[in-house]
Amino acid sequence: MKKLFFFTLLIFLSSCSPKIIPEKTISYYSVDVQKVELKNKNSVNLMSVDGIDYLLTKKIAYRENYRWGYFQKGEWICSPDCMLTKNLLKNLPYLSENSDNRLYIKILDFYVDFQPDSAYSVASFQVSLKKGKDEYSKVFNYKVKTKNSIEDIVKGFDEALQYFIKDLDNWLSEKL
Repeated sequence: MKKLFFFTLLIFLSSCSPKIIPEKTISYYSVDVQKVELKNKNSVNLMSVDGIDYLLTKKIAYRENYRWGYFQKGEWICSPDCMLTKNLLKNLPYLSENSDNRLYIKILDFYVDFQPDSAYSVASFQVSLKKGKDEYSKVFNYKVKTKNSIEDIVKGFDEALQYFIKDLDNWLSEKL
């Protein structure tokens, strides 16, 4: 009887004791675009940069076999809209708050697409420009082929954002 009591007590105490859960190591990544040669010379007021629902997180999204998910051990240093805003402010010095030209950017896609042959960094942006009474809009789509490693995927996003900032500058120079 004593043995049964001690055995029951041992099971009870072990089930109530704190469990040691190994800490999950997360690596943080950021997109950092190199300086772009600019064409536009007119000032523009960057009104907003936002993203659709699945991008309102620091988690890196991916698609594989038509299923969506987030990387478990890798995250962005800040959300995609935050990274895009930082890169725009760094690379486009004509963005100012005292302009009548208003720019709105919405990130439509910013994910990794895993295919059987390779991975792709996919980015899509909807841009709206209000210039006085005129309004212009355009969607920019990018799909950069990369290797399956997270470091190469981040480089693919670097390249996609590099293309976007250059294309945005060219588009703004045409519209302003």
